[in-house]
Amino acid sequence: MSFTVPVPAHFSVKASTSGGDIEVADIFGVGDGRTIGGDIELVRIEGRVDAVASGGDIEVQAGRGKMSVSTSGGDGHLEYVDGIVNASTSG
Repeated sequence: MSFTVPVPAHFSVKASTSGGDIEVADIFGVGDGRTIGGDIELVRIEGRVDAVASGGDIEVQAGRGKMSVSTSGGDGHLEYVDGIVNASTSG
């Protein structure tokens, strides 16, 4: 099952899944993502981001702002990120 939710560019997003992926793109605002057993992909995000993946990967491309990303049991990949970043992985 997949959901696509179009939102305005200046919008805050909060998403969580168990066993599914989260993909967010082209947002200026607050991003909050949590997943168990899925990946998180953030593309062209500006603002505050808090993303946690348990058993999945986190990828951030072209992010700007204050970002906190962590994964346990997955990989982290950050590319073209500008701002304050706190990134961690375990496992």
